[in-house]
Amino acid sequence: MPVTKRNNSWQASVMYGGKRVRYSFRTEQEARVWEKEAELAVVKGISPPPREMVETPSGKVSRPLIELYRLTHQTRWASCWSDAMTELGLRVTKELGEDTDVSTIDFGRIASWIGDLRKEGLTQATINRRLSALSTMLTVARRMGWISEKPQIPLSKEARTERRYLTFEEERMILAQLEGRREWGLVVVAADTGLRIGELVSLKWRSVRPESVTVEKSKNGSARTVPLTKRAREVIMGIPRDGDGPFCGMNPHEASRRFKAAAVAAGILDKGVVFHSLRHTCASRLVQAGVDLMRVKTWMGHKAVATTLIYAHLAPQSLSDVVSRLDECIGEKISCEIGDTICGRIGTLSAG
Repeated sequence: MPVTKRNNSWQASVMYGGKRVRYSFRTEQEARVWEKEAELAVVKGISPPPREMVETPSGKVSRPLIELYRLTHQTRWASCWSDAMTELGLRVTKELGEDTDVSTIDFGRIASWIGDLRKEGLTQATINRRLSALSTMLTVARRMGWISEKPQIPLSKEARTERRYLTFEEERMILAQLEGRREWGLVVVAADTGLRIGELVSLKWRSVRPESVTVEKSKNGSARTVPLTKRAREVIMGIPRDGDGPFCGMNPHEASRRFKAAAVAAGILDKGVVFHSLRHTCASRLVQAGVDLMRVKTWMGHKAVATTLIYAHLAPQSLSDVVSRLDECIGEKISCEIGDTICGRIGTLSAG
């Protein structure tokens, strides 16, 4: 139903669940903005947003940041493979203030916020992830007409952290610190499957088989099945099936924090040792065990082979080993057919 004028107000309405949801607004612009939101929500199967509008002294509509967060979640983050961006967006909203008018978030406000985050000791990588979430929210605000121009997002270069994998001894030391905790099993399965922490906590029992687990939706949007090692199988099968999945209900941020704390307690102080290091550990061990890179790519769910090639230097085979295999192949398939002819030619070349 189009926006209509009724006496001194403007009305906008949409149909949802067989009922009409209607609100009155002071201006036509307010009515049309709400109408766009409501139609978008209905398409997503979500109830139209309530009429949360505040008149500023200038007469402009004020949009609280929490409202922008909800809209961004509905339109951008709800369909993501994990809840990481939704949780990050909520954290950003609380730090900037849930009632903050979206139109007041300019470059100066963002720069001041970054300064506060640095004072708290956050790394540039962590700050950049927050800025990325804010950038997505402000893009939605611009498309909705809530702001006329998106402010510049000052992303900075991150300190390069070496891709780190754990030795068997380091893994043993960390597991010793986690003994008796639920994270103990999470770490074992992560190291033996290479699954991301978001994939692990989202794993459902229906996707668990005695010999493998299936990730229904991974980071690249596709499903993949990963074999289970003996110890990973024992861990998973030893977990009571009283939830949706073996690790459902675990908070990925808290689990990551506890892993890092266990590493520090074990004397492993490298900044590069984080929960994601377990994924690098799995890939590294596969390559070191002689598994070819294309099969490693499939196992890890890498979208591009270039990602897998990062581990190529760990392969145990040297070029001399490749030559020996080629010699074996030649000896079996060719020399037996040509025999002394080849030897005679080689001897002639040597004499010349």
